Amino acid sequence: MNASSDIVMMAKCILSNKVVMEGIGCGNVQHWHPNIYLMGSPSSCHSNSDAIDSPKADSSSSGTHAIVVLNGEQHQDIEVFKKAWNTAILRVAVDGGTNFIFDKLGKENQALPHLITGDFDSCRSDVADFFKSKGVSFHHTPNQDETDFFKCLQIVDAELKSKNMQVDRILVFGAFGHRLDHMFSNVNALIKVKAFTPSPIYLIGNHQQAFLLDSGEHHIYISDLEVIKWCGLVPVSEPVVSKTTGLKWNLDGETMEYGALISTSNEVIENHITINCDGRLLWMMGD
Repeated sequence: MNASSDIVMMAKCILSNKVVMEGIGCGNVQHWHPNIYLMGSPSSCHSNSDAIDSPKADSSSSGTHAIVVLNGEQHQDIEVFKKAWNTAILRVAVDGGTNFIFDKLGKENQALPHLITGDFDSCRSDVADFFKSKGVSFHHTPNQDETDFFKCLQIVDAELKSKNMQVDRILVFGAFGHRLDHMFSNVNALIKVKAFTPSPIYLIGNHQQAFLLDSGEHHIYISDLEVIKWCGLVPVSEPVVSKTTGLKWNLDGETMEYGALISTSNEVIENHITINCDGRLLWMMGD
């Protein structure tokens, strides 16, 4: 970043009452603790049901979390998923994701969803009948101008606030599937939800995980470098100037934008990664 762009960025931060971070970006410092064992493939879940609270797992596993289950490609290691599901202080299934809960957990002595949301165009009738018989609360969200995921996040936020509950993170399972448009809509929901919830949201699928970084300074902690085989860092809208440490190919003030430079097929080489950016980026990683 040159001197003139530094001055412009500093002026933007001063006008918005934010703090300049190491010469790039503005905003608060944020720490991310992605639990790599939640990605669910055999290579990352070598401790099975203990993975979420293993000594090798990250510190976030000992905090409080809410869990949302979407209708995307689901978790391979059911024991790890059960651990995340059963220990959540708020459990929510979204439309077709309810089928997964029923098929894998519904007939066992597992924790029930607190809420089931959606327009219910993909939730099976036998599944809906089962959970209604158990007294689970259903929230019909027929508005077709918003996705089921975004409407669910609105409900989750309202539920947490109404019950004065706080979570360290929201884990979203089934966030990736076979449709690229659904993936983009989920990322768009992460951007829109910033308007009303401060909780970090982790999108989780088989072999991969992603979360949205706002402008500012970010610290990402990886507990086991052998699990993570690839990572990526891409802008979600406007061009973004970034500096990173801890990656095989670090950024040093370059501008990332579509049609030019983006960081894909990168590698994590340190347990502590730092990212400074002047705009929103999507962090992705997988095994």
